[in-house]
Parts: sequence; C-alpha cells; structure tokens
Amino acid sequence: MLPVKRLLYLQLYQAETLITNSRKYNFSDTQKDNYLKKLEELFKGIKKSIEQGFDDAKIFEKKSHLDFIFKSLEFLKDSTLNTIPFEVVGCLNKAMSDWIDAQKFIIVTSLQNNLYSFSYDLSYAMNKNFYQSLETEYGVVFDQKLVQINLPLTLSKDYLSSVALYHELGHFVDLQHSITSTLRYAIELKQIAVADVISYMPFLTAPVIDSIKLEYHLGEYFCDLFAAQYIGETLGLFLQYITSIANKDNLTHPSIVNRVKVISDFINGNDNPIVNLIQTGVTALTGKNFAIRYDKIVSDDFYKLIPYEIKSEAELHGSIIYGWQVWLDDIDKFNQCMGYNVNLSEPTIYRVINSLVEKTIGNYFTIQHWEKNKA
Repeated sequence: MLPVKRLLYLQLYQAETLITNSRKYNFSDTQKDNYLKKLEELFKGIKKSIEQGFDDAKIFEKKSHLDFIFKSLEFLKDSTLNTIPFEVVGCLNKAMSDWIDAQKFIIVTSLQNNLYSFSYDLSYAMNKNFYQSLETEYGVVFDQKLVQINLPLTLSKDYLSSVALYHELGHFVDLQHSITSTLRYAIELKQIAVADVISYMPFLTAPVIDSIKLEYHLGEYFCDLFAAQYIGETLGLFLQYITSIANKDNLTHPSIVNRVKVISDFINGNDNPIVNLIQTGVTALTGKNFAIRYDKIVSDDFYKLIPYEIKSEAELHGSIIYGWQVWLDDIDKFNQCMGYNVNLSEPTIYRVINSLVEKTIGNYFTIQHWEKNKA
C-alpha cells in the first residue's frame, strides 16, 4: 500500500473519532444538529468508498472530502451553546436574512487564540463544485451551508466587540451577490469614473491599477457600510482602538482614517463618494440600498440594572449600540441608580453592561420563540 494511501486511512480514523466525539455537542438550535447528521452520513459514505477500494488517482479527492469534515467539525465545536452566545448568532442571522435566504445557511464560529483575529473563512460556502462532488460520489446533499466566521476566543462572550462580526458577515453577503468584484471590473473597464474616490483609494492614480488591492479595499468599505447599517459608528470606534497605525493603508485594508470617515458620513447622511460607489453596486445587484436598520434606544434601564425590553428588530441591533453608549457615558449614573449610591467599580460596570446586553437580546429571542409556538 502506498504511504500516501496509508495516511488517508489515518485521516479516516481520525475523522471517525471526531465524529464520535461530536455527538456530545450541545447546540442552541436544531439546524446545527441536522447539519451534524449530514456530516455523519457523509463520513459513512466516504468510509465505505475507501474500504471498498478506489483508484489511487482519487486519493486527494478523498482527502479533500475528509478535510471538509474536519473543517466543519471545527466550526461546529466552537458554535456550541456553551462556547458562543446564541444571542450574537441570532442578531447576525437577522441581519443576514435582510440580504439572502437565511434558511440556506448556518452561521458558525471558530475561536482563535489571537487577539482581534476577526475574519471570514472562505473555505466552502461559495464552492458549488465541491458540494456537487459530494452529491455525485456519496449521494449526500447539504441543503444548508456553513457561514464560517473566525473570532478571538478571549472575546467570544463580549457583546460590545461583537460589532466586528457584522463586518465579517458582510464579506459573506458581498460574495453572495458579487458586489465588490463587479465594481472592480467596472472600474478597470473605465465604466465607473474614479476621480472622486482617489482620496480614499490613492493607489488608483498608478499607471496600472492593482486589481487585488482594489477588490480588497472595495470589500472592506462594503463590509464597514454593511455593518454600520446595524451597529452605527461603534465599529469605527472599535477599529480606531485596535489599530496602531490609523493613517496608512496596506494591500488588504484601507486606512482606518478613511474607513471611519466613510462610516461616519453614511450614518450622518453626508455625501461621500465611497458610499455612493458602494450604493451603486448594492442597488444594481440586489435591488436594495444600504440604509440605517437600527433604532437608537433612549432609556435609563441599564442604569437601573435591568434589561431593556426590545420592541422591534431594529431595536435588537440598537441594543448593542445602547450598550456602547452606556459604557462611554458618565459612570456616575450607575452610582446613583435607583436613587441610592451603589458604588459600582468600572470593572463591575463593564460586566453589568455586558450582562444586560446579553439578557436584553436573549429576552427578545425567548419572547419570539414563545409567540411562534403559540401561533
């Protein structure tokens, strides 16, 4: 037996162990349970095909199918009820459903041992040929695909920093509609004038446009605006803090100064060439527009140490903004809450705000679940 074939058997039995262990996972929804059953069905098909014998030319195809199981289990393991708050995923699902058929996708997360490591994993969500190969080889059809978002382990239960996840979700929505790639082609073909956006993408003045950089930068602006619809200017605040060099761009990201300006202009209704450019692509390819999709919450509830009662989906997203507003506000308000001095320390106030955002969002989804079951 060829060594590489022997290694395929090694991976097969490693996958079998992971599949067995995955039966202990506890999810907050049945979608992930159903997806896990599909993975088990797929594993059985792969194992049967390997044990029955196959052409050596298909070794690396089999490996890619086992890799898919490993990758999927990685994200499912980090998306259990005790690992990632269902409230955060619930908010992201609501945002996703504004732009695509959310029933076809499951948002999952992978926890990274790297501070501020927010990113989007492109492995499988858009790979139609790969899923077709699974159906052809094993008869397994995945009706739902995973939307894979990476986030730092240390911040997985922090609701204020969850604003960055809206940005990462934007990458998925962008890919689904091919918005920034279409804008890039239009710019390169000179179908869109770029003079007014030069200050935001100065590399466009070069004799030859860097196509990769152009698409990266368009994508980042798109995702910033996508997120700003739901969480306002809080993403800009977060970006300014976690980025050491604010006025420099690089291959993959525009400068933070420019990104914050674009976000601010969008939220405040100011004319901005990047906002106009992105809106052109969004409207042409989705028939929709980027718009403010949150309601600001005006309440003293958090200062009284009680969750806010969300009245609409727009307030659902606004509750995260509310948490930011309270954190940035005068902390003395807490020390006078309910008419007496409670002397809360700043660390305690942070934990209180984080807990109140969690309970505010959690209560909303609990009530929705009750009303759905009554209907």
